[in-house]
Amino acid sequence: MEQLGPLMAQMGGGGEGGAPPGAIRIELTPEDQAAIERLMQLGFERNAVIQAYIACDKNENLAANFLFDQGGDLM
Repeated sequence: MEQLGPLMAQMGGGGEGGAPPGAIRIELTPEDQAAIERLMQLGFERNAVIQAYIACDKNENLAANFLFDQGGDLM
């Protein structure tokens, strides 16, 4: 599990960890992880990519458009 500031992402079905107060736990499938990696290859930071991906209901194309539209605001 990787902690991402106030956002936490977890692959698979690991155990219950001690999440910081106010953190959000998000389960990422292997397909989600692959989409996140592809979006990161476009040059965006992992935290920004995960937030965009989740905000776009896990739609990779919408997330890419969102990230490009936001440009330097997210980096």
